[in-house]
Amino acid sequence: MSSTSSTISSGALTTNERRRVALVALAVVGYVVAAYVLTRGELPDPARPVSLLLGAALGFAFERGRFCFFCLYRDAFERRITRPLLSIVTALAVGAVGYALMFGLYLPNPKGEGLPPAAHISPVSLPLVAGACAFGCGMVLSGACISGHLYRIGQGYLRAIPALVGALVGFGLGFFTWNTLYLEQVSESPVLWLPRWLGYSGSLVLVLAVLGVVAWVLLRLDRSEPVAPHSVSAAPTRLFDVLFARRWSPVATGVVVGAIGIAAYLRSTPLGVTSQLSTVSRSYLDSREMLPEVLHG
Repeated sequence: MSSTSSTISSGALTTNERRRVALVALAVVGYVVAAYVLTRGELPDPARPVSLLLGAALGFAFERGRFCFFCLYRDAFERRITRPLLSIVTALAVGAVGYALMFGLYLPNPKGEGLPPAAHISPVSLPLVAGACAFGCGMVLSGACISGHLYRIGQGYLRAIPALVGALVGFGLGFFTWNTLYLEQVSESPVLWLPRWLGYSGSLVLVLAVLGVVAWVLLRLDRSEPVAPHSVSAAPTRLFDVLFARRWSPVATGVVVGAIGIAAYLRSTPLGVTSQLSTVSRSYLDSREMLPEVLHG
């Protein structure tokens, strides 16, 4: 191994760093205790403690890797810094492999009419396209995507709160119009699921091939400043810096996010940063009898 290669060392921590480590340890203990409390009761829901711990891990990964769709795309389009987008590509690749394995367990034969349980495989319709455009406009106006706003709140960025409130209002408007859109458009639209035509192996190969091409293009277009040879230190890299000080690499962030997504689907429900906001909005409106008795689909 050359003298320029870095290794991970515990190193000596400063007073401020010790305080940060203590706070992190306290937070971890708090999450574990909260997860244990959720397992108690007459009818405990086994998914709730798992969701709490996975959500905490996901938020930590988002913050350390700066996993914000809007920020990543903004840097790519405005500054031609495309390498960070590899975090999204990597997360999709890891998730594709994990989901293909789980789908094969849940639904061995994908050629029929059935779909894997709770996989949120929905019809491709005009409301989906319109909703995606509206969501994109919302990201531009608010300055971040939902995941970005959530981890920025943890950083003390209070301007993210109005954006999340706006997302709650948007979900409410969606519920008001859902039945009409579903009956007129969504229910008549096709469900496009690649394993139904290509099988799990064929669809996985296709997805990974497309992601590989995208990754190659991103690396070719990237204009990030190269790391100077003299900036690579021979001194050991402290574990504190790797976990808490330095921004995680795009590939490492994508691997962690993808792995958490696999674990979430295996133990609870598919991962999604907007699902809980949707639940809060729906519960609020339903408690005031502002929604139809039945939301189709």
